Amino acid sequence: MVLETIGEKNLTVSVNSKDQYFINDVLVVLGNLEASNSVIHGIGEVISSPKIPSIIDVASADGNFITFVAVMKLVPWITAPLVYIGDYTVFAPTDDAFAAVENLPSKLMDEDWAADLLFRHIVEDKYLLKDLSNEDLRNMYYENLTIAIRCEDEYFVNNAKIVLADLEYPKGVLHGINAIIPPPGSNEIPTPSSKCTQPPSIVPSKTPSNLPSKTPSKLPSKTPSAPSRDDTPPSIVPSKSSSNLPSKSPSNLPSKTSSAPSRVDNDDSLSEILDIFQSLLDFLLAFFEFFNLR
Repeated sequence: MVLETIGEKNLTVSVNSKDQYFINDVLVVLGNLEASNSVIHGIGEVISSPKIPSIIDVASADGNFITFVAVMKLVPWITAPLVYIGDYTVFAPTDDAFAAVENLPSKLMDEDWAADLLFRHIVEDKYLLKDLSNEDLRNMYYENLTIAIRCEDEYFVNNAKIVLADLEYPKGVLHGINAIIPPPGSNEIPTPSSKCTQPPSIVPSKTPSNLPSKTPSKLPSKTPSAPSRDDTPPSIVPSKSSSNLPSKSPSNLPSKTSSAPSRVDNDDSLSEILDIFQSLLDFLLAFFEFFNLR
């Protein structure tokens, strides 16, 4: 049978062939000490809670992250949240990736170097491989980590390729990458080529045979010969010198050097000026006559 503790943990009760009772795997050595509202059973040892694997346990068990585990143990004040607080995604360089680092033994004694490396490889929230897409994630320095999917199923973090995926632990997930992610603009740590290791199957070739060439025969050459007189012009594009279009200087349009305006126009303008002058004169005479009357 299974009993539930106050802490909501399950205890498994079992009985062997000798009528011995066990709580989980701990022998009951003294039973049925009754009280007014309870009963006590004595057991042979303390029942320990089953150990919950941490990121260090998962990385150590895999065997490809011995150096990265050493880095995490060097700065426990950073590793503790990864163990006890979630959720996080850790892009962990493999031991092969650390082999490219110069003076590695001395750096594994440098807490500042270890802290900088961890902050650059940790992303908040849990992202399994299936959750990743072509996007930018932010590490603990709030720098962009560019996730790129190439060749259908090869995942890259900046230029580092994910070579081991989905090593889960209760507070997050660890992905193994084949290179250390350097600080922005740094050339201190060499990174491998980020090109695909296999030709892409969904990206067409740049010059597929089913596409027209850059200079198809149906297009005119850059220096086409003049059309012959027998060529029929296109039905919807008139020829530049087609006979049914007016010439650039048609006879029914005024020339650029037209003659001066006629005398009739000048007489009309002079008449209008005289009318205005007469009206003004009549107004002034009426004005002075008004004051003289007064």
